[in-house]
Amino acid sequence: MAGPPLRALAGCRGLVHAVFAAAGIPAGLVPLPCGEDAGCPATADGGLQAAAHDALSIISTTALILSAAATALAVRRPGPRWLVRAGWLTVAVQVVTGLVFAAGHLSGADDVSGVAQRAEILGVSAWIVCLAVYAASPGGRERSPAPPAGPGVSAR
Repeated sequence: MAGPPLRALAGCRGLVHAVFAAAGIPAGLVPLPCGEDAGCPATADGGLQAAAHDALSIISTTALILSAAATALAVRRPGPRWLVRAGWLTVAVQVVTGLVFAAGHLSGADDVSGVAQRAEILGVSAWIVCLAVYAASPGGRERSPAPPAGPGVSAR
């Protein structure tokens, strides 16, 4: 049986999906600045642009990891086993690729960082496909009934 922290995480999966999207969209719109080594002139706001992109990317990726874990926890009993496995696999892939990306970035191994980032994007895309398949399935379309109305509250 999951303890209160795990139940809370499972219950907030909609919120973490929203945070993933809310941070991911601007991260895609705020690209990393072109570096001088690529023949681009230095810009005054390049540091701010890079910091904004990195912060949004980290927030989005963290929310995606929490989203996959929350979904896996929420559907572990009533949902399909494949979705639970896909959620935990997504968590593992995102953590590993994030660590490889960070190590490559910090050590200056841009090729390693690039491959890790592509693997991370592939993992994100695969997770979104899993969510879409589940949402389109009969089990994903079923909604739990509305909770009973409390005293003095009318049910619609």
